[in-house]
Amino acid sequence: MKPFDLERAKAGDPLMYGVVEVLFIGMQRNGKIVTDDSEGYIYSDFPEYFSMAPKKRTVWVNLYNTAGHCYMYSSEEEANKRCAKFGDRIGYKAYPVEIEE
Repeated sequence: MKPFDLERAKAGDPLMYGVVEVLFIGMQRNGKIVTDDSEGYIYSDFPEYFSMAPKKRTVWVNLYNTAGHCYMYSSEEEANKRCAKFGDRIGYKAYPVEIEE
């Protein structure tokens, strides 16, 4: 987990409060961080209790029979274009995989 970053939180990036994803609401005058989860507001004096939620994105992978090779691309079109010439690709298509950064 990436440490709490007030500027990213203000920009709308989601936060984690322990294992719960929360949305940043603001800061009180006394310095408490105000967030919201599905249960209601959370008020905390301790920014160390928060971390930035991991960003997720979908990548496309081609799997090969030989030596367990796998190549990752940012789009399905790119994955299929780059590796269409190889005949040992499993399933002859790219597979979507969601990763966290």
